Parts: sequence; structure tokens; C-alpha cells
Amino acid sequence: MAEFDKLNIPILGVGLTKNVARKPVILERDGLKIGFYGIGGGEECIEQDGEKAYSNTLKNDEFLEEVTALRKKVDVLIVSVHWDNECIDYPNPQIQQLARQLIDNGVDLILGHHPHIPHGIEEYNGGIIVYSLGNFQFKCTIRSELDYSFIFKAEIDKGGVVDYSIIPVMVGKDSRPEVVSGEKAQEVLDFIARVSEPLEAGITSELFEEAACEVFFKDNLNAWARRVETHGKKELQEFFEWFNDPAMVHRFWLLMQKKNWNLYKLVKQLDIELEMTLDQV
Repeated sequence: MAEFDKLNIPILGVGLTKNVARKPVILERDGLKIGFYGIGGGEECIEQDGEKAYSNTLKNDEFLEEVTALRKKVDVLIVSVHWDNECIDYPNPQIQQLARQLIDNGVDLILGHHPHIPHGIEEYNGGIIVYSLGNFQFKCTIRSELDYSFIFKAEIDKGGVVDYSIIPVMVGKDSRPEVVSGEKAQEVLDFIARVSEPLEAGITSELFEEAACEVFFKDNLNAWARRVETHGKKELQEFFEWFNDPAMVHRFWLLMQKKNWNLYKLVKQLDIELEMTLDQV
């Protein structure tokens, strides 16, 4: 953070104290006052080498009030949110509800991130919700769609976002983002159009769970295996805590039904793979 201060780059959503982490940024450009507010999931306090840093998280019970108060001070209000599940095509219904609540409280534009895959874009009550920008300078190998990304361009005035466009991007070799054209660009645009389509009617639990059961559960098993292989047996406790979550059990059951898997054979195979992984660490 000190290096950002030296470069005069504003910091959003983090700080050496809780109050600094919750402090918005207000910039003035061409006669416009633009407010930025940052919030996300994760831990509220991180300690390393005896030093503490704080982040403004969704556990902050006052964030909606803080957003409403900021609205009164600016012409345009943009909220950056680190939220939602990884690798799933659609936002969690609860995330969509929260996003719409933020717009109802005066936010003009929401920029979401964390899922590692682009989500759809929703126009709601005069505001724009970009649920997930996807990866950028970060390479994932779980799904090819995780290479999809985009640059979001917005034209704003005192009325909020008056127009916007997206520039298709793919994450290439060595995690380098590349602006794409032609068939690759259309591939990205088609994906974003598909995942945007159900947003207006609202993401249902059924749609979300159907998308989540295979992508989220199965791919995360592979990710956990790699973590155990890379970092050792210490990762096993976190894995079992993750696996024991009721939502994970539900998705596991949905995946079994969808694939018509035999429970005994599947558990036996997972046990064999886990033993092979542990033998290597």
C-alpha cells in the first residue's frame, strides 16, 4: 500500500485500519464527481509477520448505509465488489439480489470480480451490473471458458452510465491478456450474451445449482487434489471442511444423478486418487 501511495494511486477497500478500508474514493474529472466504493468477501483482517491489514468485507453491516451516504456526495457512484462462487456461469441468486439492492440504493455501476469467469451484464433500474469481469492477467486451466475476459468501457455523465461497450479479451500464454478479434472475439461475445440472457427474469436456484453441480464441484475436486499435491497434507483439513458444507453435499448429489454415477465406485475411485496424491507429497 505504501508503494501505491508513493505513486499517488488511490487504494480502495483495504487499509491498515478498518476505517481506512471502508473509506471511499472520490475523484473529480471534467466537472464530474465520481465516487468509488470497494467491498468483498474473505477475511476482515489479515496478519503477517506481526503486521495487520484490513479489508472492507460483506460482513460490514453498515455498507449499504455507507453507499447511500456516498451517493449524496457524488454525481456518479461505482462499486467494486469481490464476490460470488468460482467458475460457475451465473451469479448466485443471493448475489443478484444484493446487486439489485445496491442499485436501488443509488449505485450507477457495479463491477464484480472473483468468479474467474465472465458473468452476464444486467441493466436494472437505471444502473448497470457487471457481475464478473472474469480473469485478466491470470491463467486457469480448469475450463476453456476461464480464458474469456473483457474490458468494460462506460460513458458517464451526471445521470450515471449513458452508454457502454465491451472489448473481448482472451487470457493467453504466460497469463497475458490479449484483445481478440474475428472468431475469437465472437466466441467471447456469444458466451457473455448467453450468460446475460436469464438475468432479467432473475437467476433461479434451480438454474444456478444445475450450472454449479458439475462445474463447481467436480472441477474443485481437481483443484483440491492439485493443492494437496503442491502444498502437502496440511491442505486436507481445509478440503474436508469445504466438502462437509451442505451446499457441496447437495451439488455432489445432483452431479451423481446427472451423470448416473455409482456412489460406491465413485468414492472408491476418489479414495484411490487421494492415496496416489498423498503418496507423492
